[in-house]
Amino acid sequence: KAFADYDAGKISLSDLQSEQDKAAKDSVERMEATGSQLATDGEQRASSFATYPIIDTLGGAGLADNLKADGQYFAIFDDGHHRQLPRLTKGPLKYRTYASDYFKKSKPYAKKCGMKQAVIAPSMLYLLYPLDGEVEGYPKSDFVEDLVNECEKDIRTCFDAGAARVSIDFTEGRLAAKNDKRNPWTGAHLLKTFVDLYNQVLDRFSAAERKNIGIHTCPGGDCDSVHSFDVDYHELLPSMFQMNAGYFLIQLASEKDKEKVYKEIGETIRKDANGVKQVAFIGVVNPLDPNVETPEQIRDAILTASKYIPTDQLGATDDCGFSPFSIDVKPKHGSPDFARDIAFWKISNRVKGVQMARNLKELIPLLQIYLGYATLHTMVAVAPPPLSGLRVLEFAGLAPGKLSLATELNISRAAANPSQGPFTGLLLADYGADILRIDRAHPSAHSSTPPPPTADLLTRHKSSIAVNLKTPAGIDLVKSLVPTVDIVIDPFRPGVLENTAAMAGHDINYIAVSGVLALLGRKNEKPYAPANIMGDFAGGGAMCFMGILLALLAREGSGLGQVVEANMVDGSNYLASMPRLGLRHPIWDRPRGDNLLDGGCPYYDTYETRDGKFMSVGALEPQFFAALLKGLDIDPASLPGPREDRDTWPALADLFTRTFKSKARAEWEAIFDGTDACCTPVLTYPELERGGFDQRPPVTLKGSPGIAIADGENDRPAAEGVGIGIEGEGWVSKGLPPGKDGEEKLAKWMGWIRGRQYDLVDGGLVKMEMGRNPYAKL
Repeated sequence: KAFADYDAGKISLSDLQSEQDKAAKDSVERMEATGSQLATDGEQRASSFATYPIIDTLGGAGLADNLKADGQYFAIFDDGHHRQLPRLTKGPLKYRTYASDYFKKSKPYAKKCGMKQAVIAPSMLYLLYPLDGEVEGYPKSDFVEDLVNECEKDIRTCFDAGAARVSIDFTEGRLAAKNDKRNPWTGAHLLKTFVDLYNQVLDRFSAAERKNIGIHTCPGGDCDSVHSFDVDYHELLPSMFQMNAGYFLIQLASEKDKEKVYKEIGETIRKDANGVKQVAFIGVVNPLDPNVETPEQIRDAILTASKYIPTDQLGATDDCGFSPFSIDVKPKHGSPDFARDIAFWKISNRVKGVQMARNLKELIPLLQIYLGYATLHTMVAVAPPPLSGLRVLEFAGLAPGKLSLATELNISRAAANPSQGPFTGLLLADYGADILRIDRAHPSAHSSTPPPPTADLLTRHKSSIAVNLKTPAGIDLVKSLVPTVDIVIDPFRPGVLENTAAMAGHDINYIAVSGVLALLGRKNEKPYAPANIMGDFAGGGAMCFMGILLALLAREGSGLGQVVEANMVDGSNYLASMPRLGLRHPIWDRPRGDNLLDGGCPYYDTYETRDGKFMSVGALEPQFFAALLKGLDIDPASLPGPREDRDTWPALADLFTRTFKSKARAEWEAIFDGTDACCTPVLTYPELERGGFDQRPPVTLKGSPGIAIADGENDRPAAEGVGIGIEGEGWVSKGLPPGKDGEEKLAKWMGWIRGRQYDLVDGGLVKMEMGRNPYAKL
């Protein structure tokens, strides 16, 4: 509508651009909400995706003087409507707009993931040149050279702007075999010409680059109609797979005989396309159809396809369903807006369906999340992180008033202390959960000059709202959010939220009464507290995270939520199960600091080097101990006695101490590197940061990794996570100011807008009553 109003002179260019920004932002945010790890703006900045390089709007704005509007039809659809191209009247062909121009404007909207971009095909723009004859003074060979140059630039500038992948729209593929008498070019046998043209472009990219360049093909998707559905895929696929692209997006959900097409794909897809293994992404949902496919149906389609297509060359996609033009009515749906909502629902179900298929069969291809006829695309290297789609409310340390959180709601409420709560939230966020932190009100929250970040450093991937919980309307706001989330993290001692708490304490107190602290420390010295790693983070936050996962699994069967109560006494005590059970066995039956694994054993200890640094030794097994002695240049015959004899341990420890002090740490590193001596340097965090240590998610899931921490390309090993990394790379946290990005979360989760459903009062958000601010003056 904005494009039409602009063409009609009803709105200004800035008004049009404002509407484009809103539409693009909405697309990116809703795409991220589906669990996708690569987003797109939906190409909604282009009035005509088919001709965005040469014209600004369907009304003709920006048409160059060497183009006329009376070109040939690129498609005549089954419902009778058509789409027409301009006609080239003289050379040279030059793009007015590149897809990267759109990409650069939309990239900042992607908060959690990288982005990809679609570009128009050289075959589409090839049709600008007259079918018969030549343009005076501009032979077709010169035109093709210019076209290839511009197509290469269109793709390359997208990569330069940060696009993780680039897809080329080849909707005219099946049309090239249609031979429609009303549309002469479709009977001109241009398919081979198109394939050769594509390879001229693709050959300008390396194999590594072409891995991230794909081809989309479909029978059209414009105004709920198609243009070449009657053309058998056999007419296209053998030729199309001769293109040296890395992946192919193939409409298939709407096909009548899917297995026939699966079989042909499996027979014609190439393992080596000039250095690239091709991947076929088969359509498993049909956005032209308002009926929503279930995850189970999608799973079954993928498993059927895997019988014919090698699983390392198989992915899933959506059929096209939206027009590449700004004018697109949806008669089967009733309205474009409704069709859009249905489409994102389909995307979400397909993400779930692909994961279900992967759980049943080890499918390790790329997962393609694609929607629309060159309209909404995105690709990820693997399935989305496993907790994608989960909503979490995390209470900051703000000592709220009494909140009655009904456990009969199908949420899990986790009770954790002010340190372990944020760590639990961080673990959830790093594996894809959507976290909204509830902060106390602040005078400058939700303003153009936000307050400084809170002291909490565990804030990556989180958003915040400041809430005035001293008011009934503030509490009402939180209560309105609770039924829509999966998890509520209460960072207080059990009972604080209900005002029934027991006595206070800190990490050191909890691990002290758990018995764990008494295990830690040197012989004849006082117990040594391991910072707050054992209690707050291991025994508290990590255990709370595990409890939440267990509650979510239980909810799958019961449909009910429950309270997850994590306390550091039980958690740290459980982590110490092995030494506790070893108290009655030789492995741990002596006082603190005199056992095999607590510093009593000389070959399981740390030693200072000549330069004041340290080496660690863990040579428990005989063969590793022998390798240690070899590296230390100690003759086994010179040892004070058998290494198992505890009476000799003090003398052996003294020998090792003197030996390690004889060289600098770097010298010992060089000696032991690559050996089986179990002797490694004790590295500090500053050293690791200076050395470029690669921060990674704590657990690698091959099929659905966590979110990447270190900077890098989206296409990376699963151990590094998915996405392009985070600012600070795990070394620096800028914290989270109260109110940052939280209102965007309210809009995404609830559809709320300030001034309608909620308002800002005294630095905190409050719920409005039926559109009325309860604190507004009459």
